[in-house]
Order: sequence, then C-alpha cells, then structure tokens
Amino acid sequence: MPQRQEASLIRALATALALVVASGAAADEGLWTFENFPADAVRAAHGFAPDQTWLDRVRAATLSLGGCTASIVSARGLVMTNHHCVEACVAALASPDQDVLVTPVLARTEADEKTCPGQEAYVVTDISDVTARIRAVQAGLAAVQAAAARSAEIDRIVAECERGDAYRWCEVAGLYSGGVETLYGYRLWDDVRLVLAPESAAGSFGGDPDNFSFPRFAYDVAFLRLYENGEPAATPQHLKVRPTPLSEGEMLFVSGFPGETGRADTLMHMTMYTDTYYPMSMSLGAELRGRLIAAMANGAKPRGFDALLAGTENNFKREWTEMASLRSPGFLEAMAAREAQFKADLAARPDVAAKVSDAWSEIDTAMLAARRIFNMRYLSEYAGAGATLAFQARQIVRAAGERKLPEEDRLPGYSDAAIADLRSEFEHEAPVYAERDELLLGFWLAKLREYLSADHPMVRAALGRESPEGVAARAISQTGLVDAAERVRLLDGGADAVAASTDPLIRLMAAIEFAARDVAARYHEEVIVPREAAERRLNEARFEIYGKAIYPDAFSTLRLNPGVVAGWTEPDGRVVPSFTRFSGLLERATDAAPFKLAPLWEAAKDRLDPDTILNVSTDNDTVGGNSGSPVLDRDGNVVAAMFDGNIYSNGGYYLFDPKLNRSVVVAATAILEGLAKVYDMDRVVSELTAE
Repeated sequence: MPQRQEASLIRALATALALVVASGAAADEGLWTFENFPADAVRAAHGFAPDQTWLDRVRAATLSLGGCTASIVSARGLVMTNHHCVEACVAALASPDQDVLVTPVLARTEADEKTCPGQEAYVVTDISDVTARIRAVQAGLAAVQAAAARSAEIDRIVAECERGDAYRWCEVAGLYSGGVETLYGYRLWDDVRLVLAPESAAGSFGGDPDNFSFPRFAYDVAFLRLYENGEPAATPQHLKVRPTPLSEGEMLFVSGFPGETGRADTLMHMTMYTDTYYPMSMSLGAELRGRLIAAMANGAKPRGFDALLAGTENNFKREWTEMASLRSPGFLEAMAAREAQFKADLAARPDVAAKVSDAWSEIDTAMLAARRIFNMRYLSEYAGAGATLAFQARQIVRAAGERKLPEEDRLPGYSDAAIADLRSEFEHEAPVYAERDELLLGFWLAKLREYLSADHPMVRAALGRESPEGVAARAISQTGLVDAAERVRLLDGGADAVAASTDPLIRLMAAIEFAARDVAARYHEEVIVPREAAERRLNEARFEIYGKAIYPDAFSTLRLNPGVVAGWTEPDGRVVPSFTRFSGLLERATDAAPFKLAPLWEAAKDRLDPDTILNVSTDNDTVGGNSGSPVLDRDGNVVAAMFDGNIYSNGGYYLFDPKLNRSVVVAATAILEGLAKVYDMDRVVSELTAE
C-alpha cells in the first residue's frame, strides 16, 4: 500500500477509535452465543428480537465447514456458502485441463454432484454448561497440573457426549477464556458434494485490489449438498431464501462460526503481538507472495498456486490492518483505559478481586517469556509453511513421541482422542500439489536458516550440507505420504514405525523434533498454561461483575449478531453507499483480470436486470470464519451470504467500531438471478424457492 494511503488509513482508524471511546459500545456489537443472546437489549434497540423458536431453527440450519460457515437451504440437504470456501473442493474435482478461473462447476443433475474429498459439515444439536464439573477436577492444583486435569476431564466429557456415534462430534469450548466451560454437541456429515461453484473470475471478481473494500461486485456463493447413506439428506429444519430485495436500514442477523477475536486480551498481550507476531508474519507473507508471483510468471499456473496466492494476499492485508489498528494513535491508550475501568470495577468488589489475585502480573510474565522464545517457537511450529505433506509428517512424528508419554504429560492436541481424530483425517484421500508443497517447504527451510542461523542445531539437523531448495525437492518428490494408507500405517505404528521409516519427509521432521518439541513444551509451560490460567480467573471475574451483558471472544463456536443494512462515511467525508448492483458490475468490468468478466457472464450480461442488488454493506459484527454465514431477516429467512468485510473490519479483531466496521454480503436477489440467467441452474432455483 502506498505510504500516503497507509497514513490516511492510520488517521482513519484513529478517528474511528475516538468516536468509539466517546460513544461507548454500539448496541449491535457482539459475537453472542445462542444460549446467551441479549434479546432485551436487541429489542430495545430495534423493536424486535428473535424468540427461542427462531433461535432453535436458525441454530439447526447453520453449518460449520471447518473454517467457514454455511446454511441448509432446502429439505434435501442443499447448502449455501461462499465460493472461496469450496475452492479446495473445486481444485480436487477439476480435470487436469480445466481452468477454474473461467469455467464453473455445474452439477446439472444430482447424479453429477461429486463428493468433496475430506469435507465435513457440522450442525450444533445441543449445548450445556460443564464448568462445575471441570472446576471440580482442577481444585487445589497448580497451573500446569490444573491444565492437564482440565484436558483429561474434557476428553472424558467428549467421549461420553459422542457415545461412540460416528456421526456425532462434541467439543468443550472455554468461553470467556475458560471462565465458562460449554459443551457443544454436533451432528456430522462426512459425505458433502459439490452442486455449483462459479468461476473464480466471478466468485472473486476484483481479486486482491477489491479485497476488504466496498463497493464490491463479487458473486461469492457456492452450493453443496449433504448426503446420508448415498442419498440427499433429509433436512426438514432448513432456512428459506427470500427472493425480494433488501432495503436501506433493514434489520439483519448473521449466524455463524467466527474464527477468533482478541477483544478481552490484556494490554501486555496486545503489545507483545505488535512487537513480535505481526512483524514476523507479515515479513514472511510478503516474501511468500513474491515467490508465488514469480513461480506463476509467464502464464505458468501450477495446481494449487492460485488459491495459495489469494490466501496469502488476504492474510497479509488482514494482518496489516490489524497491526495498523493496534499502532494507530490512541488505540492502545483506549485499551489501557478499558483495562483500568475493569480494574476499578474489580476493586469495588473485593470478594471477586481476591479470586483474581496476581493475574495481570502473571500474564505480563508469560508475555515476557513469549518474547524470549518467539522466533524459535514461531518458526518451528510453522513447519513446512503450509505444505500439506510436511505438516502431516510433523504430526506423525510428534504423535509417535507423545504416545510414549502419559496423557497428562503430552503436548496439547496429542491425547488418544485427538490422535484418533487425526487418524480419521489421514484416511481421507485428498489431492496433493507437489510443486506447491515443494515451494512452501523450501521457503520454510530457508527462513529457518535465515532467522536461526546456519549454525543452529535445528538448522544443521534439517539441512546437513544441502540447500533448503534441495532438501525440499528431494523430500517432496520421494515421500510416500501422498498415500493415505501409508500415512495411517506410520501413525498407527508409532515410534517404531517412525524410527524404521526411510521416508525423507519423516526423516526431516524426526531430525528436528528434538528442538521443535522442546520449544513447544517450553512455550506451553511458560506461556500458554500460566497465561490461560490467569485469563480464566480474570474472565471469571469479568463475568461475575458484568454477567450476561458481555459476550465471549470468538474462536469458531456458534454465534449470532444483529445489525442493519448500512454504508458508512469515511473520515474525509466521502459517503460509501450500502448497495451495489449488476449495473455497477458491468461498468467496472474491463478486459483485464481481475476485472474481466467470465465468458458465461459476458454472454449473459444483456439478460441480467441491471437494477438487481448484488453486494451489500451491513454494520454486523463479523470476523474470519463467518465467511458463508447466512444473513437473515426478522422472519429468519436468508437474504444474503456474508463473504467479506471492509478494510476497517480487520481492526475488529481487537475492537468493534460501529462507525466504520462493515460486513460485505452477496444478496439473495443476485444469487437467484445468477443461477437462472447465467448458469441455467433452474433446478437449484426451484429448490431454493420451494414452499
């Protein structure tokens, strides 16, 4: 981003912050759990709030796709989500000569609907509070032992909840940073088939230049179907799609699985991120972006590179804005004021304050420890830089070592139950993009050498006398982990199988595990355990003082947020409208990517109603993970699918700004018109509009 634009954005963020501090929290702020939705406050603000029947119906039709959200929109298992949420499935199912940039995937009949490899979908069926049960096993224990006891008890709770049912999945979520322990039970579908995915040129029209901006003109929607016993699943509790257009100021709800926020983080936690995580992650992201562009030069398009480049660009822009928010004038001061207010409210309740004890100083100590080992920990856990095969090799090697230990002494994520889940993942056949994995593994090894030095024991163990690129080329070309059966064999075989393996990727990860495991254990014991224990006490106190007037930070559990259709006014006075229409898409289209119309859209442009609403700006509070979320009207009908936010929304990781933070959604009116007039998918239109 040019320096002038950067300075402008920082000033805008600072202005926005001042407005938030002056006006207090917005009525529509909040990633609320379904079991604690603030109906009275929402009714006071909007004159309407959903009742329990409404909440139950929406909950039963809101799906997690693992990183994205979706909604069930027909009685026969039809699912609506975003195009960018099915890109991995499209790549896996595409023929070798298919250019998904300009060719959509259209299942003309149900027989044409193909299974997305490894894709699963989950819907919440039941919610219960297990706080008392978990606290009972932690009572009187020191932090490390209490964390191990919590983990073991959660495994028992989950096993009881799942009851050995292959189509039931359960998790315990530590809401309010562990202040409230909530058990979520899910219904699982593991046969999820692709019905329709538009061309990338349509689904991500505007590409990186338009990303996190508005006006937008993206047809970012896709359809899947849930199958059970080889037949479309019966889903009577589905949502209806409303064919009538949205209006300015109309009340909306977004239901979904937002990924992560840090709004309850302490000031020390936030400043540690500004000094360590963001500089490292953004530096690596910028270089990786350059390497990908170079690898795709001269028209070369190795499989998997388009999606990887888009994701890299997306993450870079998101993290840049998050960091800009933290560094903008007044932001950290506002966070300090918020923390000071909490401390003052806590001091007024000595009975609660006694339970908190030295929580802030414990977090400060943990963050200082994090700074000391950050580079080593980040780089060692960054194994393979996203290379699928390298990451699987790391999991196999680490699981083999952890299984030799009692469960209470293992690293998080390697309990017997977690390893069983890992085995299930390994059983799925999935496409492997060798060129992509080789580039990513070579990049990671090069960064390992650059940041830790060529003389570091882990670097020597990884590279020997070879170059990073040489090790990566040999390991990826010769590994047997492309075979699901081989992955499962090595995982099941444990330490003996790993020790006997000659697979170059297994040998690479085994060679560095002595150092990688050590730093993971140090980080867990010196940073994560004391920080989480202290945060739990703080958030228990916060919950005791403020009660249900507050909402927990997001981390991929089901949430609901109210809002309205709304544009915004930039700090420089420029008014950004709420709607874009097909007419704007045609005006924006050029003959060059990423603004070039896909062939089917070019052919259909005279058939499209230019006044049809395409994308919409709303003031809903959403974050990553909400992609694909159903956007609902008061009657609980789907009026849009959420797919992005504006540039200011990225600062919402730490603070929601009602003046500038906006969600961006694709309207149901455009979805239906595109299905009918561009793709000739009347069978899907009929299913969506059936009574």
